[in-house]
Amino acid sequence: MRWFKKTPDIREQKPAKLPSLDLAFVLTKELIAAQLQDVNASDSKASFAFGAGTAIVSAALILQSLLLPSHSHSSCSVLIPSFLSFLHSLPTLLKKAIPLFPLLTAYIVVVITAFNAYRTRNYKQVPEPRTFLADLDKTEQDCKNEMFPEMVDAYECNKKVLEKKADWIDRALVSLVLETVGLALLVLYQVGC
Repeated sequence: MRWFKKTPDIREQKPAKLPSLDLAFVLTKELIAAQLQDVNASDSKASFAFGAGTAIVSAALILQSLLLPSHSHSSCSVLIPSFLSFLHSLPTLLKKAIPLFPLLTAYIVVVITAFNAYRTRNYKQVPEPRTFLADLDKTEQDCKNEMFPEMVDAYECNKKVLEKKADWIDRALVSLVLETVGLALLVLYQVGC
């Protein structure tokens, strides 16, 4: 756990004691704007996971119907362990469904995680325009003194939301890799058996 110095409340200090307030204000404003741009980039990644996951499942369904085994199962003995030999005696529908199950499970995980990354969240933006109505008689420096702590709070709040979003995207991309591996195994099974 990181320990931080307690930040003094700048609203209680005189503007003359805060020579770097203008710089801190501008930099924090730019950081919040960059966070809001990161939202769009993150949404694009989540959208990619949705699309790629759907494409992989679609490819698997098409390939499975094209590669349905119609030959003997003698070549399967190398690829499939003996305790799974019962698969050869199953009806054709089950032979198609069982190998698809891990792939479809991975697809469902991709969709759920990508949805959690993609869903709409509330991001804080500072300043709220309504606050200006009450502060029209104050100097620019006094307004900055009041807004800056709120900007820091907004940045920290948005950072937490973006970190959660990034975690969901990472999970979706890992699930997408697993789904791709499932497709490769399905194709190997269909071609080899």
